[in-house]
Amino acid sequence: MIKEIELNSKYFYLFTGILSVAIGLLASYDSQSLLIFVCFLIYILAIVSFLDEAKFKLVVPYFLLIILFQETIINLMKYVVGDLGNVVSYFDELFILIMLPVIIIKCIIKGEKLRGAKTIIVLITLFLLGFFSGFYNNVSFVKMLEGSLLILKGLLFYIVFVNINYSKDDVIRFFKFSKIAVMIVVIFTVIDLIAPTTLRTVLNARTGLEYRFNSIHTVKSIFVLPAIFAWFTVFVGIYNLVKYKINGENKYLVYCAILFACSLLSFRFKTIIALLFVLILFYFVYSFKKALYSFLPTIIIIGVVSFLFGDIFLNFVDFTFNRYLNAGYMDTARTALYYVSILIANNNFPLGAGFGEFGGYIAVRDYSNLYYQYNLHSIYGLYPEDPKYAMDTYWPNILGETGYLGAILLISTYLALIIGSINKAKKVEDKNIKVLLLFSGLALTQTLVESMGSPTFNSSPQNVFLFATLGLTYSMYLKYNQKNDKTF
Repeated sequence: MIKEIELNSKYFYLFTGILSVAIGLLASYDSQSLLIFVCFLIYILAIVSFLDEAKFKLVVPYFLLIILFQETIINLMKYVVGDLGNVVSYFDELFILIMLPVIIIKCIIKGEKLRGAKTIIVLITLFLLGFFSGFYNNVSFVKMLEGSLLILKGLLFYIVFVNINYSKDDVIRFFKFSKIAVMIVVIFTVIDLIAPTTLRTVLNARTGLEYRFNSIHTVKSIFVLPAIFAWFTVFVGIYNLVKYKINGENKYLVYCAILFACSLLSFRFKTIIALLFVLILFYFVYSFKKALYSFLPTIIIIGVVSFLFGDIFLNFVDFTFNRYLNAGYMDTARTALYYVSILIANNNFPLGAGFGEFGGYIAVRDYSNLYYQYNLHSIYGLYPEDPKYAMDTYWPNILGETGYLGAILLISTYLALIIGSINKAKKVEDKNIKVLLLFSGLALTQTLVESMGSPTFNSSPQNVFLFATLGLTYSMYLKYNQKNDKTF
């Protein structure tokens, strides 16, 4: 069967080559048609190429590196090609559009069982909830389709990665590339501490320095936002913490402490809260003595920072609480989005307003009428001409567009994945699988907590890295388990 696929692929390459030449000659009078046909042929060729899993796994690390530094690459490309560099921002969506047909074709031709059945059910259910909501509220089909892709993208990445077979060597190779990424981030963190203005100028950053308490700038390293820097350092720090716990090598504990300390330089309150949740969960998973020893370097660092900058930290906490928690419902963009999303869910119960209507990129791009209807257009950060905080949340987007049913479904799915990953990590004997399972569960916990104050599940690179990791993890686990495990 595989030889037949390879033979058919060769004929397909030959056919598409001849066809592309013919199209080029026939469409030479119309450059736009020529471009469309060529792009379509490249798309088809990409699908055929990735039917070979080896080629897919060869490309994945480079793809993930591009996604990790996506916005920075776009800014640097603007030096050379201007706005044409924005095409890089669509790489994650293009990846999904290529790989989903690949997975479907593999299941049909090779007869492989499609993994992630429960997640597919969640995807279909959420899709139907968003579309039924949209049809009820007369939202255009194209708008709903665009909005649905952005909300479902993370789970689609999971479906893609869980349906690829990985070996131990594949995972080792992936993590070698991740080490390169971490080294780049750490080096640029040091540069950001020493010469922040110069760094932002060189990287063509669209935002300048952001200060806390008029004296300390927030660090974002090579990223465009401090929030991404904070998320990434905690994400990788969690991996090193788990690696230390399972393998017992002290170097991972040192790496963990350094990365967690770096995350604090972002001055992102939600990141600190997420980190505390992860550490508390880690404590419940393992004994207090072992957990305390694992946390010791981080506790020492936090203690030293508190001693030196205690007043600043307390002022930072007070500033955050006053800004968000003590604010009126319609005083700040974030609280207003939460409040109005509840109103929308109530008014459309049990559905929502439909995909592309509230809290997401499509709703902001087209500036949905709901922002006028609920007087959000008059709130700073949500102005039609400058809606810079309109995508600063995640759950208002889910609640507003898919209603209570969609929000409950997604929360249940994430919690099931967290609990399932941690429980499996306790039972599995293979150390590599154990590391991946525990890391996935804790990383999902981190993202879930941060999603209360940022669109982590909708934003790249966070959603790509998280769900790719989950997919890879469960693919490895199912291969190890050698039985039909009822898992997400």
